Amino acid sequence: MARVLIVDDSLTARLYLAGILRAAGHEIVEPAVDGLDAVARYAQSQPDVVTMDLHMPRLDGVAATARIVEQDPAAKIIVVTSEGQLAEVVRAVRAGAVGYLLKPFEPQRLVDAVDRVAGPRKVLLLRSRAAPAQDTFQREAGAVLERLAAALDRVEAEPDGPVQTHLDEVHVCVSTLKGLAGLAGSHGIQTLCASAERLLVRLRHSQQPLSMPTLTQLFRQINSALLRPLAAAEQAEAEHEALALAQQIDAWLAGQRP
Repeated sequence: MARVLIVDDSLTARLYLAGILRAAGHEIVEPAVDGLDAVARYAQSQPDVVTMDLHMPRLDGVAATARIVEQDPAAKIIVVTSEGQLAEVVRAVRAGAVGYLLKPFEPQRLVDAVDRVAGPRKVLLLRSRAAPAQDTFQREAGAVLERLAAALDRVEAEPDGPVQTHLDEVHVCVSTLKGLAGLAGSHGIQTLCASAERLLVRLRHSQQPLSMPTLTQLFRQINSALLRPLAAAEQAEAEHEALALAQQIDAWLAGQRP
């Protein structure tokens, strides 16, 4: 059982998350209604795990995460937010969050996430003492992933915008990440980036390219998988997910249905 601090400005969301976690046997401490409240309540209650919303009044979730981690480098914060906010999720992970969930999600996924980070397993943190190559990957890959997420946000905001310009930006980000993953010895991430590069080349020369909404959804899935090594509770879990997605892309490129 873990003691959990729920941070969300929505009463409905707080009650929903609390209900799921209480049913799973976790204790819910007094919740926080915004980022400033979260920082204060964390210091008072010292919870095992925090679920953090991102868009809140007074202080947003990214800034609140940074302040809590500054107070307690061992803090375990899980971002819980809506789809379409991946750029903010990347920033929160770079600020010190150990994981994230995008709404809507199955209740068991929340329980699993809390169990995983609250348990005895070693958590991979941006602020952990890593080997120099891995530390470089964590720092620089986070910046590139933020660029990639921002580019995907622009695609969704401008569905009739310049397709090739968007693809070029995505390609630059993916190629950069592949190089960083190679330096860090992250085979799964390097493999996924290579598959994404092949997909981008195919799309560039295809007579019937994917629609922008479909392309955006696909690369959000890729971006989410690439973010996992920065926030996942176990590196091996993130590597496995990256390799599985790479296989799906390669199957599609081979003319099969992934």
